[in-house]
This record gives sequence, structure tokens and C-alpha cells, in this order.
Amino acid sequence: MKSLPYFLSLFLLTACQLERIGPFEVYAIEEGTHGGFGKIQSLITDEVNFVAIFDESAIYTSVLEENQYDVNKLLGFSDCNSQHHEHSARFGWRWLDDDLEILAYCYVSGERIVEYVGSVDLNQNGTY
Repeated sequence: MKSLPYFLSLFLLTACQLERIGPFEVYAIEEGTHGGFGKIQSLITDEVNFVAIFDESAIYTSVLEENQYDVNKLLGFSDCNSQHHEHSARFGWRWLDDDLEILAYCYVSGERIVEYVGSVDLNQNGTY
């Protein structure tokens, strides 16, 4: 895939298969694993837009209370072939205090910066 002007996806966390529902691709991440759905080797564009929908399977309680504050990756990129923890930018999400939070986070010269973007309702389109 050489460009990604619109990336439509529906994120479900309970199954472990990729399927298509209408214009959406369903990404399911098996519990206890980390999902990864491919890499774009090179992307030259002024912007990337995508839609994500979270259903009730995004509600979770971490076994370790402090891990509830962790940010789950939604979509992101590394910069100039550098390591992700050196130079990158991502959207992320977490279930915290009965709320699905969307966050932006990046690494700049190895320093992690996290910013709260807002909250989204379950089963509603969110455009990023």
C-alpha cells in the first residue's frame, strides 16, 4: 500500500481474525497479545485520515491497577526509519474511569510525550 488517505477500521478486541464489514475492516486482537497489522514501507502524503469504532470489547480492567493507565496503540508512524521509541507519532486509546480515552503520543529524541485528545462513545465513528 503506497498511500493511506483514508483508513477505515473497526477495532474489536475479543477475536483473532481479520474480516470485512461493509467499508470497514475488523481488526481483532487476541486477549493477552499485541496486534500488528502490517507495515507501510514508505508514505508520502500531507495527511492521513482514518475512522475507528470501538465496541464494548474495548472495556477492560487490567490485572495490575497501574497498567490501566497504559496507552494502547491505535495507529502511528516512526520517522525516517528510526526506532519507535526514538522518533514516532501515534494515536492511542485506553479504558479509564468508565471512559474510552483517545490520546496522542510521540517520541522526540527518545522523550515520550502524551496528550489527552478526548473521549469517544462506544459504537460511534471517530475520525482521526
